Amino acid sequence: MAPKRVAGRANKGYISFTYEALTSPENASVVRSVALFGAAVAFLASPWSELVLPPYAIHPRAPNDFLESSLDVTLTC
Repeated sequence: MAPKRVAGRANKGYISFTYEALTSPENASVVRSVALFGAAVAFLASPWSELVLPPYAIHPRAPNDFLESSLDVTLTC
C-alpha cells in the first residue's frame, strides 16, 4: 500500500520560515530591539533630529563674539 499524502507542503518557503522566526515568542525581544534601533537611526538621520538639539546648537554664535561678550575686558597698550 502506498503512503498517504500529507496536506500542505513538506518544505516551507523562505518567506514563511522568516515570518515564523520573526513572530515567535522566543525572538520577540531581539526583534523589538532591532526595530527600535532602526527607528532611532532613521530618526537621527532625518531633519527631525534637530528637535532633540539644544537651542544654541542649531545656530551657534561665533567664538570671537562669545569671548568678547563674556570677558568684557579691553586691553590697552
